[in-house]
Amino acid sequence: MISVALTDGLANRMFQYAFGVGLANRLHRMVHFDQCHYCPNKDATFEDVDLRDAFPNIHLPQTPQNRFALTFRNDILGLVYLRASMSKLGIERYVYEKTSQYDENIYNRCTWNCQLVGHWQSEKYFNECRKQLLKEFTFLPMTEERNLLVAELMAKTHSVAIHVRKGKDYMALPTEKSLCDMGYYRRAINYMREHVDNPRFFVFTDNKDWVARHFTNIDYTLIDWNPVVGRFNFRDMQLMSLAKHQIVANSTYSWWGGYLNRNPQKIVIAPDPWWTLEWYRDTDIVPDEWVKLNSLGV
Repeated sequence: MISVALTDGLANRMFQYAFGVGLANRLHRMVHFDQCHYCPNKDATFEDVDLRDAFPNIHLPQTPQNRFALTFRNDILGLVYLRASMSKLGIERYVYEKTSQYDENIYNRCTWNCQLVGHWQSEKYFNECRKQLLKEFTFLPMTEERNLLVAELMAKTHSVAIHVRKGKDYMALPTEKSLCDMGYYRRAINYMREHVDNPRFFVFTDNKDWVARHFTNIDYTLIDWNPVVGRFNFRDMQLMSLAKHQIVANSTYSWWGGYLNRNPQKIVIAPDPWWTLEWYRDTDIVPDEWVKLNSLGV
């Protein structure tokens, strides 16, 4: 059995699922998904929402309960068993992500009975499966009146979705200092004004006070009513994907808003660097056709 661990928040699990789809396509093997490890860190605040709550069309073969029980076990005995299992003699094997870049050798590391653990945040793992993923990542239809009105307005205008991720959970991360600043957003807005006729900006945020303080002299529609956590936390992503163009934050949540945008003439602007942490220094999370703009500094 080949299994992919699904962990952390919704957008991260979307990357892990997409990676599994690409893995199945390239290995010509069935891939299962282990949902027993949403949040190994009990202090984290990631939302506990099943992928199928957002995407009814998704195909999610389940890894049996506790089939790969050592995935996040870090006690001494567990580590001994884990090291043995990672050898070629092990009955089961655990394959961990080694880099934030696309790793073309990952397919050679897969054995007949293994669990793959990582975030796999590169389109290169699943770029040949885009049509399948667009079909499977079809959102649960909207029923909320305000969301339907925004979707209609986006369809009628040269809409640009802007994601501002500044919530308490994000601001508390070690990466807080490399979050996109207002300089990045102003550069991105100016770029859109230069390349899109009469753009209309829609700002999605988990911190409307930050937006109010910084988005001065900018005409925009604020979207701040959808839940950040819980079963319907995907609504902002869904709405962002319906805009004609996107300005994404260094957030996998808005990354998927840009990726799922079906407009063939879309412009997606992403921050560069994505993060300043060593692990992400050489990341290729941003697709080649997206526009990269400096994310830090005035």
